[in-house]
Amino acid sequence: MQSMRRLLRADCVAGLTVGSVGLALTGFGDLGEVLGLSQTVLCVVGGANVLYGLFAGSILLLPGPQTSRIALLIAANFVWCAACLLMVALHARSASMLGWVYLLGEAVFVGGLAVLEWRALRPVLQ
Repeated sequence: MQSMRRLLRADCVAGLTVGSVGLALTGFGDLGEVLGLSQTVLCVVGGANVLYGLFAGSILLLPGPQTSRIALLIAANFVWCAACLLMVALHARSASMLGWVYLLGEAVFVGGLAVLEWRALRPVLQ
């Protein structure tokens, strides 16, 4: 379960950092122009990251095994990965190369975390 705590810590720190920085930079119209993404998309991605970070952090603070909450986080990470890929498809023409990298990087990172978290949780469930 120690590897799970490290993964949850990474999920928490990454979500809070990327989300907070993303939301802070969304106030500057230049970021949306550089990425070729609307302020709405940037706010949704930033806000979702902050929420994920808070949820992962809350799991770390709760006593005892939190398998159902961890399973929920893993499922949400898989859904968010798919949502990021959908955003790439929806903004394929408007997004710049950096916008593609931003959204695809988000999908790969969150999807990778979901896989690693699932592998760490699976033995606990058996």
